[in-house]
Amino acid sequence: MHRRSLLALAGAACAAPRAFANHGWSIYDTARPLYIEGPVTTILWADPHPHLELLHRPGYALPADLAHRRMPAQREAADLEGMLRAATVPLTPEGHWRVELPELNRLVAWDVKRPRIDTRLGVLGYPGPPVTGTPTLRAEVLFIGDRAYPLRSSPP
Repeated sequence: MHRRSLLALAGAACAAPRAFANHGWSIYDTARPLYIEGPVTTILWADPHPHLELLHRPGYALPADLAHRRMPAQREAADLEGMLRAATVPLTPEGHWRVELPELNRLVAWDVKRPRIDTRLGVLGYPGPPVTGTPTLRAEVLFIGDRAYPLRSSPP
């Protein structure tokens, strides 16, 4: 009996970091879409949730065409057009932002290539609580070059 308890405890301990890391999306403020852009400064391209950091500098504004950009279709319905119209640029803080991405298999399905350090990209997403003092954004759409990658779900 004691051995079973130890095995169960060991199994739970091994699963705990993954369960903590895969926290879900409910902590993000979906009533306040934000747009940030800037060069990539840090990349973690691994599951359960890849992320990167962008340097969002003062003076960045919404792109003039943001509300009119065409979005590729995805499996799950999402009001990306409404989100594009409602998006604002964060007033503060400026500096580094952590961008939470979906799991790698979704990024692969959209053919999103791992960006390089200093690649400039735009992100439309929802703000969440800071991670180690860095403001966080859950990415709904990545803009890399002239392409838009909606990330709520996989391509149709």
